[in-house]
Amino acid sequence: MIATITAIVAGLNELQNGQHVAPRLDENDEMELALVGFSMSTTVGSHVANLAPTDPQIPTPKVLVLHEPAGYKRGMWIWWLKTHLPLEPGDLDDIDPDTRLVLLIAEQHNEDEAPGELPHTPAKIWNATPQIAADNRIAWTIPDLDDGPTVIPSDHLGTQTHEQVNGIDWYGYWLPTTAAIGNLFGPRPWAWPTIDYMGIWQHPDGTTTAQAPRYETPGFE
Repeated sequence: MIATITAIVAGLNELQNGQHVAPRLDENDEMELALVGFSMSTTVGSHVANLAPTDPQIPTPKVLVLHEPAGYKRGMWIWWLKTHLPLEPGDLDDIDPDTRLVLLIAEQHNEDEAPGELPHTPAKIWNATPQIAADNRIAWTIPDLDDGPTVIPSDHLGTQTHEQVNGIDWYGYWLPTTAAIGNLFGPRPWAWPTIDYMGIWQHPDGTTTAQAPRYETPGFE
């Protein structure tokens, strides 16, 4: 975490040197910050948000957007995560209750959960942040596209694969992310953006399939 905090602070300082797009300040002249993470880094981001209220170097994030939280149930980093970045009740209590929390989950999340079981790492983060009001947090599943001649899966490695188009690529992550951040930092009062369109995929035979997210909240507990 020391290296992470050092890197964030260095980046924020760089943005303020007058040679880049200036960071936006709120009515209290505090920098407006959004934290976005993927996979294991969602746990890191959650703990950065947990440290921010007591660390004067880090602005308290306004929104936490977590892409495919994973790594807390299986994988080579599981011991390290559980030891250094735990997600048990009480471990994220210092996250500001006014923070907005957005969870984006691939249809084929695959943390060995049984059918109908909630994905393990997203549920751990969700249940460790009860101080965030229901109106300030939401979870979306980015579904597989399987109603056309070509099945387009939505899975954890969608951003890394070069073998085929994946349902979580591009709009799958970025449309909900930019909508949440833009809505929060835009001129309108806060409200969850309604997202019922995430692009149209064209199959080899010329037919098309529209994609939309599936809302998972309430009920994550």
